[in-house]
Amino acid sequence: MQPTTELELERARSVRQRSLATDEVIYENRGLLYRLNDAGITWSDTPKVLEALETDVDVEVAIELVNIPGVPSDRIERALPSRSLGDRLSLLYVAGKHHGIEPDYQLALGTMPIEELAELRSLMQPNVSLRRLAEFAAVAETTKLAIRARAVQTISYSDYAKTAETISSRLGNSRVAGTGQWPAPGTVLLRRYGHGFWDDAVQAVGLSLPTSESRFTENDLFDALDGFTEECIDFEHPMSIAIYDRWVFSEASMRNDRPSALEIIRHYGNWASAMRVILPHEDEDEDDDVLEEAIEPGVLVGLPSAVRRAIHPPQQSPGL
Repeated sequence: MQPTTELELERARSVRQRSLATDEVIYENRGLLYRLNDAGITWSDTPKVLEALETDVDVEVAIELVNIPGVPSDRIERALPSRSLGDRLSLLYVAGKHHGIEPDYQLALGTMPIEELAELRSLMQPNVSLRRLAEFAAVAETTKLAIRARAVQTISYSDYAKTAETISSRLGNSRVAGTGQWPAPGTVLLRRYGHGFWDDAVQAVGLSLPTSESRFTENDLFDALDGFTEECIDFEHPMSIAIYDRWVFSEASMRNDRPSALEIIRHYGNWASAMRVILPHEDEDEDDDVLEEAIEPGVLVGLPSAVRRAIHPPQQSPGL
C-alpha cells in the first residue's frame, strides 16, 4: 500500500474514532445539553460547557455534532448488529469469485466448521442443489486459505458490489436465497457487516483495501457531494472545503463513511470542478469565480497540507 494511501486511511480512521467517541459523549449528556439550550445557550456553545464541567469531550468535533438535527437524541440505534456467519461467508465467497479462486472441495470438506456449513444451508432455499451449496462452501473456504497465504489480499467496495450483483443476477436470488439476497448486496454488507465502514468489513476477514479511495464507488463520491450541498443549501452554509471537511466528521458520527476533501479533489481535479458536477451552471467562468471566492485563505487553516497543496499548487520557477 502506498504511503499516501496509508496516511489517508489513518486520517479517515482518526475522523471515525473521534466522531463516534464524541457522539457517545453527546448521547450520554443529551439531557444536560437540551437543558442548556433551553436556558438560552446556543448549541455551538454547549460542548464548551461540558468541557468546563470536566467532561472528557472533543469540543471541536462536538460543536459540529450538536448542530446536526437529532444528534443529542435517539438519532440512531446505539447497539450495532453482531456480524453474522452468513455475511462473512458472503464476503469470502464474493472475494474468491472476484479473484478467480478455484474451489478446493476436499479442503472445504475437511476444514470448514460445521456451524458455517449449517449457516450456509439456512440461507438457501430447500431446493438448492447440493452441487451449488458445495461450490459456495468450497470457494469461501478456499478463499480463507488464500487470504492466509496472502495470495488474496484486497477487495474494493466497488469490486465487491459489482461482483455480488453479477453473481446474484446469474443465480437468481428468488431461486437461491431463502430470505433476502445471497450473496449480500454491497450496500447491505457495508451497513450490516462493516457497520458503515468498508475497511472494517474487509479487515474482519483478514483483507485490506487496495487504496484509500477503494472504500467508495463512483456513485459514493457523487452522493457525498450531493448530500453536502443539500445540507449547505438547507442551513445556508458556504460550500467551501473547510465546511466539507467538518461535514465529513458529522457524517462519520452517523456511520456514513465519506471521502475526504483530498480524495474529492484527486477524483475531480479541483474543488471548483467537483462543485460544478453537482451544481452545473451555464456560465462556467462565472461559476469558477464564485467557487474560488468560497475558498478564502483563512479557510485553509487546519486542513492537511496535502489538501492545501491540491487547492493552491506551489508555483514552479521557469527554470524547473
